[in-house]
Amino acid sequence: MVLAMNRSKSLLKNTFILGIGKLFSKVLVFIMVPLYSRWLSTGDYGTFDLYTTYISLLVPLLTLSCGEAVFRYLLDADENFDKKRIISSGFAIIFVSSIIGFLIVCCYFVKNQRGMMIPFVIYLLADSLYSFLTAYLRGIKKISLYAISSIICVFSTFIFVTALVYFCGFGLIGIIYGYALAYCLSALFIIIKTRFFEYISFDMIKILEVKRLLKYSAPLVPNSISWWIVNGSDRTIINIVLGSTFNGIYAIANKVPAMCTTLFSVFHLSWQENASSSINDEDRDYYFSNIMNKMLIELLSISICITSINFILFDYIFDAKYKMGYFHVPILITSVIFSVLSQYFGGIFIGLKEPKYNGITTVLAAVVNILINVSFINTIGLYAASGSTLIAYIFLCLIRYFIIKQKVNLQFKRSLIKYLFIYIYFIIAVYIDNLYLNILNIFLAGLLFLFINRNMIKSILVYFTSKIQLLNNTNNKF
Repeated sequence: MVLAMNRSKSLLKNTFILGIGKLFSKVLVFIMVPLYSRWLSTGDYGTFDLYTTYISLLVPLLTLSCGEAVFRYLLDADENFDKKRIISSGFAIIFVSSIIGFLIVCCYFVKNQRGMMIPFVIYLLADSLYSFLTAYLRGIKKISLYAISSIICVFSTFIFVTALVYFCGFGLIGIIYGYALAYCLSALFIIIKTRFFEYISFDMIKILEVKRLLKYSAPLVPNSISWWIVNGSDRTIINIVLGSTFNGIYAIANKVPAMCTTLFSVFHLSWQENASSSINDEDRDYYFSNIMNKMLIELLSISICITSINFILFDYIFDAKYKMGYFHVPILITSVIFSVLSQYFGGIFIGLKEPKYNGITTVLAAVVNILINVSFINTIGLYAASGSTLIAYIFLCLIRYFIIKQKVNLQFKRSLIKYLFIYIYFIIAVYIDNLYLNILNIFLAGLLFLFINRNMIKSILVYFTSKIQLLNNTNNKF
């Protein structure tokens, strides 16, 4: 019992710390989205979203996903010597692979879009470095610094993009440089704050360590590519078949479920570490099932709240030219639910040190996504993109669950069914699109959220009340 409490507290603490940074970041990002939708044309915004999608594909290719290997092996490293060997070898991998990737990307842009080569390459390299450094931060368990670096990244993005796009009028190039500068600033913060280069030594780069890291990370590369196909191939297909304007609309529609994705990406980061630490415990099946059920109830409550405010975002916040995206949001939010559950199962695979299952299952889901999207995009338009994403995630979730069941006995609670039916009601209400019903649903969603999270809210209030009381008592002594 004590062990279970300690594990849950560790998971909750890490999720809470990361959540502060992500929540602040997400609020600021959401403020930025309607501004970008006004500062940029739908075509430019669609092109930027497409470039961002390509970056998310190229980063794991350039780094060979070795950041994830560095993170996983740092968790087991106790000695400073071992940490230096792991970090130095991992950094050597991304340094060499980044040079090769840099040359390949430059060759492509020289032949196609020479004017975008420099900003794109700078953005790509900055993102690659930042991704590696954040994995390193998690590995050395500097969770608070991870949260702070997230805040710095988003806040500086807002400043740089506003300066370059709004004030300087640089448009598409300005927003790319803005993001690249923000990643560089955040990376510099991590390097200085953790004295990163003290972990780097040429003598610590060992061939055997490089092979060990690559053996772990190699299966994650096709996994990352497949995740990109499920998440990002939609943009490419839309851009080719329907054009960049429709891509911009689809990009805005994705910003709404992205709120949910970001919140639970925080949990996913904490869960990877927690699952790895608990994988050999006697009660792991009960513990994993308990966490899974709590996560799903929280996920449904947050998804319901986001769905209830969908009409406010598209009627009063986003520019009117993106209104078509309103009807794709429920499909995409439902996709997020299955995506988060799939990532939860993926965390267990990481804990079992069997990342190959993550890669194999994601490749299969990617194939499903592309086949459905390409088959129907000419007939049903954007619904082919959102629908194929949903079906691919359902497929991914189911296939991972059946594999996991052979290794871990996961049990779903029956109480999940009632919350699922409530969620379906809110989905239907979106398509009815009645103003009075929408307003009523905001209050219903708020009440439901308070009811579901009453124990957590109570614990938070008790915690802060005790801290305030302790502070008052301390002040009274003086």
